[in-house]
Amino acid sequence: MLTFHGLAGTSGKNGEGKSTTMRLICGLHQPSSGTVQVLGTQLTPFTARHIQSQIALCPQENVIWPDLTCLEHLQILAKIRGVQVDASAGTLDEYLIHLLHDVYLGTRANEYAGTMSGGQKRKLCMAMALLGSPAVILLDEPTSNMDVYTRQHAWSLIQQARKHSTVIITSHSMEEIEQVSDYVALIKKGQVRVVGTPLWIKSKFCSGSRIVLLPDQSASAPFNAGKVLSVVRDHFGAAELIAHHPTSVLIHVPVPEGQVPGVHSEKAAAFLESWDNVNQEKQLGVAGISLSLIPLEDVFIKLNDEWDQEPDEDDMIPAAHTES
Repeated sequence: MLTFHGLAGTSGKNGEGKSTTMRLICGLHQPSSGTVQVLGTQLTPFTARHIQSQIALCPQENVIWPDLTCLEHLQILAKIRGVQVDASAGTLDEYLIHLLHDVYLGTRANEYAGTMSGGQKRKLCMAMALLGSPAVILLDEPTSNMDVYTRQHAWSLIQQARKHSTVIITSHSMEEIEQVSDYVALIKKGQVRVVGTPLWIKSKFCSGSRIVLLPDQSASAPFNAGKVLSVVRDHFGAAELIAHHPTSVLIHVPVPEGQVPGVHSEKAAAFLESWDNVNQEKQLGVAGISLSLIPLEDVFIKLNDEWDQEPDEDDMIPAAHTES
């Protein structure tokens, strides 16, 4: 049984079942096997209407009325959902305008949706999903076609929504999933293969760490990347210089074959703890250092490569890795 609460992210390649999962949860598709429970109620033809009244879906496609304005979209949806606004917070229209401002459409409230760009339509669809703080919010690729600045603001709105709603988001961007999700489900061929917090997934399936060093331009001794690399190798056993620029150096530290990722994490913590003394004693000339696990996207690519090598048997249901 897979349980979603808080803010959950799902990711996988195209055709792996992410959008289908969304449609199953809100009753647009019937499961071929198994059951779906939403807010403690099993989803059936008899309970679907009640459950759907508490769910908001932002589908992958933009579902809009071209001849209606942004404000009219929200006004209609507010009536359908029975959205009530506290008198102290102003009128319903004031709340709706505020919501449009949240997604950077406040100045376009009276523009027809059909005249807007793809990114603006996406913002409108996201506002429609957030309207009224429904109990469950399903966001299928919500930030596609958005620029970088707007996408980051959207992440903030999504994180705020989890204060009052269960939020499930699908995305091709593992950066997005890692930024906003309390925990992540990785899907392959319709099966949930891994479930856990981003940190747990990276720790369990970690392929190493990245060390970023900032040379001290004012140091008496010139910065020597080879000398620093030797120090890193002495501690971890292996390391590779990935990039060397005048202002920064990137080193990859792999997890040795057969070593438990948790041991690597402990060695990384010990390395950082002793770094100041080592840097001073060996006169490495490093002004700053950061060490982090390989990004979730790299872990996902590694796992997908492994899963692609598995036998393709219709009756094979692989076990899922779950955080306990």
